[in-house]
Amino acid sequence: MKFDRSVNSIVKSCAAFDVIFIDVWGVLHNGEALFDKAVKFLEILKEQNKTVILITNSPKRAGDLEAFLDKLGLDRALFSSVITSGELLYHDLLHRHENHFHGIRNTLSVIDTEEKNAFFFHSLNLNINHDYTTSKNLLLYRIDGLSENEFNNLYDYVLTERPLLICANADKYVIHNGKRRRRPGLIAFDYAHTGGEVYIYGKPDRRIFNAAYETLGNIAKDKIAMIGDNIDTDIKGAMDFGIEAILLSHESSYGENPGTIVYQPL
Repeated sequence: MKFDRSVNSIVKSCAAFDVIFIDVWGVLHNGEALFDKAVKFLEILKEQNKTVILITNSPKRAGDLEAFLDKLGLDRALFSSVITSGELLYHDLLHRHENHFHGIRNTLSVIDTEEKNAFFFHSLNLNINHDYTTSKNLLLYRIDGLSENEFNNLYDYVLTERPLLICANADKYVIHNGKRRRRPGLIAFDYAHTGGEVYIYGKPDRRIFNAAYETLGNIAKDKIAMIGDNIDTDIKGAMDFGIEAILLSHESSYGENPGTIVYQPL
């Protein structure tokens, strides 16, 4: 099968690596549909016996994210596992009495503009309150459905009332089918810069990379590369973790002039 030169250039960038960590949103899909050439790229990696692990800042649990990719038509045989920020957060909340969430008892305020989180909160034994003004423990799960006024009110509340803030998605923005949407990291990082007590899940935090790395067994980091479309999350996180990173740029990544850049780890 013949592939265009841009896909081949990305394949060549991966030649020296046995394991490829790949971002999901913006690299494999646009929020609504898979990128055809991204699927071809995964098929080539499989033919070359590369281990592919999807690493995403999605607040969903891994199984929920896999189900979503199933609906988009992505063959599960094209990747070995999925690591999500939501999965890491879920386990921290499940064991909250033993970690930094020990102050959270049975109630948690949640901002989720889609309110499709029943699977996420299953078995956590938490009463979920959607009125964030009634609790000092606040989880930002999804915020992209907030109006401009609602977003500003939430932002002001966090910076003024100083809650314990949990961010399920470290992204600040995402491109959804060509349109930019806000993500929880937009508020969380600003709050952190003011000294607020905030726990941000997902890239660039090294914990999500370490969770992927621990699934591999004994493999050198110089045999791993990260492919992503965001310098602040994918590229910075990979370099901080000590692996090479390959920067793509949304759908144009698989076009005639992908402009692929390979970053050396720090």
